[in-house]
Amino acid sequence: MFSLQHMQRQFTTGRFDLLLKSVLHNGMQLPQTLADHLQSHPVCATSLALKRSLEVTYGRPDATTGKMVDFLLQAQEADGSFGFAPLPTACGLAALHSVLNMAPLGSLPAIRPQTLNRAYESAKSAILTMLNDEAKHGLVCCCPEQTPLLTQSDALDWAYVLLLLSDDPQLANHPAADQLHHWFYQHQRQLPQATMQIWQRTCWSPAPAPGSSLGSARSNRSLRNLQTQGGSDGATDWDFAATTNHGRDVRQPSGSTKPSHGRFHQSPRSNLRRSPRPVRHEQS
Repeated sequence: MFSLQHMQRQFTTGRFDLLLKSVLHNGMQLPQTLADHLQSHPVCATSLALKRSLEVTYGRPDATTGKMVDFLLQAQEADGSFGFAPLPTACGLAALHSVLNMAPLGSLPAIRPQTLNRAYESAKSAILTMLNDEAKHGLVCCCPEQTPLLTQSDALDWAYVLLLLSDDPQLANHPAADQLHHWFYQHQRQLPQATMQIWQRTCWSPAPAPGSSLGSARSNRSLRNLQTQGGSDGATDWDFAATTNHGRDVRQPSGSTKPSHGRFHQSPRSNLRRSPRPVRHEQS
C-alpha cells in the first residue's frame, strides 16, 4: 500500500530501491526488466516519487518535496540530461513538468522559479535531441523482422519514455516523438504484450488521411486504443470502429458495446449520450 510517509523516509535514508518499488506500479503492472532499468539511476526513483507526491497532495509541496527537487537539480548534467540516457532524462523532465504545473508559485522558497524553468527547458532540449537521434538512427530504422530480437529491450524503455512525455503537449506532439509513435503502431504485432500495454497508455493514434471527417486523432489524447483478442491463431485484432461522442474521438474494438474509459478510469456514464427530454403537448 502506498504511504507518503514511507516514501519520504525512503528518500531521506537513500533507499532508492524501496522508493522505486513503492511508486513504480502506479495503476499498472510494469515488467521487471523495466524496473531493473529504472533502478540503475537514482534520478528515476526520485522523479517518480516526486511526481506521485505532488499528485496525492494536490500540488502542495513539503520539506521532502523541496529536497527531491534540489536532488534533481544537482543531478542534472551540463547538457540538460540526467545520466546522459533517455530513461532517467524523461523521468526527471516529467517530474520538473509536474512541479511547474502543480506546485503553486513560491511554494518552494529555497528554489527560485527561474532555476526551475531553466532546468526544465534544458532537460526538454536534451530529450528532444535524444528523440531526434532515435528517430533517425534507432528504432525506426530497424528491419521489421529483426525488431523482436534486436530492439526488444530498447523498445520497452522508449515506450515508457513516450508515456512519461505524453502529459506534456509540446513533447507529445513533437515530430520526432510522432515518428516513434508510428514505429510502435506499425510493429504492434511483433513486440511483447507488456511493451505494447505501456505504449497504449500514451493514447496516441495516427492522424486521419487528408479530407477525413474525423479530425485530428492526436488532438484528444484522453482515449486509448483497446486491445482485443481474435482469431484462432491468437493474433491480436487491431481493427477499430471509430465513433464520436460529445466531440471526443472514441475508439472501441469491433463488436464491443462497452464504453472506452481512456487512460484514467472514468464512470461509464461519462460516455453515454443524454437522450433529449420528451416534449409535452398541452391538451386544449
